[in-house]
Amino acid sequence: EMLELHEVEDEALVHNDVNNNIDIPVIMIQTIRDNIIAPNTHKNYVRDLLQFLRWVQINENDWLTEHGSSRLADIFVRNEHDTDREHRVRSMTEFEDLLREANTRAVAHIERIEPEKYVTFILTLRKPDGNFLSRSAYGGKRAALSHFFRLHNKVGFDNAFKSELTNMFKGLNRQVALRRRARIRQNQNDENYREGKAAMSVKLYTSLCEWLLMCGTSDGIFAYCYLILSWNLACRCNNTGRIKFSDMDWSQSFDSFSILFSQTKTDQLGEEAKYPRNIYANPMNPLVCPVLAVAIYLTSCFNARVRLDNFLFPGESQDARFAAILQRIVAQKWRHISEMGYQRGDIGTHSIRKGAVSYVSSQPGGPPAASVCIRAGWTMGKVNDIYMRYVTSGDQFVGRCLSLLSILHPDFATSPPYFVNEQEDWIEDARRHQFNSVGLINGMQNFTRMCLASILYHYDWTVEFLDANNLFIVSSCVHRSQALVAHKDSAITTHPWNDNRHHFTGIPPHIGTMQAILRVQHLQQGLAGEVVDQIQQVLQRMGVDGSRMSEHHITTMFTNIQREMEQVSERIRNIGLPPQLAVAEADGDENAIVFTLHHYGGTFKRVPLDWRFPRCNVCELWRHWWIGDTIRNIPPLRNLEPSDVRHLDTIPLNATELHARTGRYRNQRRMARKTLCDMRFLMRYTLNIIEERNVYPQQITLETVEQMFRDVSDVFDITERSAQTHWESVVRRVRRQ
Repeated sequence: EMLELHEVEDEALVHNDVNNNIDIPVIMIQTIRDNIIAPNTHKNYVRDLLQFLRWVQINENDWLTEHGSSRLADIFVRNEHDTDREHRVRSMTEFEDLLREANTRAVAHIERIEPEKYVTFILTLRKPDGNFLSRSAYGGKRAALSHFFRLHNKVGFDNAFKSELTNMFKGLNRQVALRRRARIRQNQNDENYREGKAAMSVKLYTSLCEWLLMCGTSDGIFAYCYLILSWNLACRCNNTGRIKFSDMDWSQSFDSFSILFSQTKTDQLGEEAKYPRNIYANPMNPLVCPVLAVAIYLTSCFNARVRLDNFLFPGESQDARFAAILQRIVAQKWRHISEMGYQRGDIGTHSIRKGAVSYVSSQPGGPPAASVCIRAGWTMGKVNDIYMRYVTSGDQFVGRCLSLLSILHPDFATSPPYFVNEQEDWIEDARRHQFNSVGLINGMQNFTRMCLASILYHYDWTVEFLDANNLFIVSSCVHRSQALVAHKDSAITTHPWNDNRHHFTGIPPHIGTMQAILRVQHLQQGLAGEVVDQIQQVLQRMGVDGSRMSEHHITTMFTNIQREMEQVSERIRNIGLPPQLAVAEADGDENAIVFTLHHYGGTFKRVPLDWRFPRCNVCELWRHWWIGDTIRNIPPLRNLEPSDVRHLDTIPLNATELHARTGRYRNQRRMARKTLCDMRFLMRYTLNIIEERNVYPQQITLETVEQMFRDVSDVFDITERSAQTHWESVVRRVRRQ
């Protein structure tokens, strides 16, 4: 009976399709034809072909069919009320429809197109300064023409046309190269003589990481993490933007996490998707450590709702967003970059990939070329691609080199920071609070645990290196809880020669030999010291240095003097200090945390002198509103009064605060009492929603505060990147409602 029922349903479905004139096979075939090339590549081809046919219409009109000529005439005519952008969009859309029908209604007589005349058209294309285009640009024009032929005959160039066009392009490229060299010999200031972007050096890469992280904004931290992942993956930047949480895993090995690419430029069908790229931590240089970079990004740029199938960098065109931020920081720091030997236009997103591969390929005793090519997604020829396949150990060796671990030092074999005892209860609680949304995803527990270990291990470095008002410091639970900081020594690193518990990967044999040599060297140095100490002890017992001013007496005397001087200095520091005043988090609560008032400017205030209004999202502001910062001695922000922030009105704006400010008053700071009023307005607005939904807790703790916001997070999740929206922007949106 069930089988008969399904047969009836299938017949009804077919009948419905016929009645509605839906031709399913035709729709699928058209979709397949549209997906022969990637959407972005298709847009570039359409733009190039539109430019070519415009030239054909003027110079070789007999190449066009009657249908193509009339349709192009309509496309090129600009409507009276169209703006430049509207005309451009309309032309592209109508031209795409025209090309889609080229197989049944030809746009041009492709058999009449001549290679020599096409090259004549190519020569009319120049840069604004009159110079030739780059070799890759000419290759793109040729690929567009091949696509135009394929739309007409489903095949592309025939052999004769292809051979002749190839010869013509060889001559063209050689002529362009000769002219470029001639300009260089004449010492002309030609900043575009290089083919493509320049490779990014390690010095520039490290400097960019520092500048982006020091920005302290959501854009800066996003670009910081994006840059480090792109370098360590040695991939194209659009591949970095397509990483999902489900593509990231830290369960295959102890000392690295892996990322899978479902599709790349050279692997359109995803046949290599099963081969992960291994990424390693660099505890010796936290500025470029991939694990710490991801931990900072997850802490600062995510809100309450994330799923395993969400993108690591949510939103459309994140590669374009990163490219814009990169160009902005390059423009701001151009004086420093030019001193490194770069010229304008040299640095772009592709510089990262070039620089990473150049660096790892130039390491003495480094990974084999095959492993580097596989990591970068390059083909090595038909035979080599068959026999030189992906091997996990080769990719792991490449991963350690790309993390900038020194291959000439035993620390090349170091482990990432990890917890010795992972079963302690505080670790799980801290992990969920530190990574509020990501920490709740099933499958990300081990990953976020290692990220938490990295943050605790590098706690002293982040406090010293970053500004107190950096978005990461403001958003990090570790950096505002004295109880969590007390556990920072729980995160350690280790090496394979003193760790029999874990399995280490990606380590070449010479690292073990190097460590053995260093161990012998340390033993020899220690042995010499022990011999000297034993001789001194024997001489003292024999009375050889029997004077009262022996080494022991001198050491004891100076130790006592130093202890007395420290006591005197402590008494001097305590003279004239104001009496200790304090404010409790909640009046009448015996368990309330007591925060000491800060004294400066002749008055007592609840916040320190270097405090600024948090530059964070609504979720983090909600935490600061209810939970204090025991490390910096800052009470919950709901206790602030206008007198506590009045001193901010006299402080000039820094470079981070000036970013993206426009208008007449862009250099003036908004009055602190008004900003405090906006903060109270937004928190009261959020609290009203919580009370309407009847989810207000009986007791205020960090867990209940986070749960309250999760219950109302749908109000603020307007876009995929809502977690990166500044709370003041949300205030403006709410006030307009």
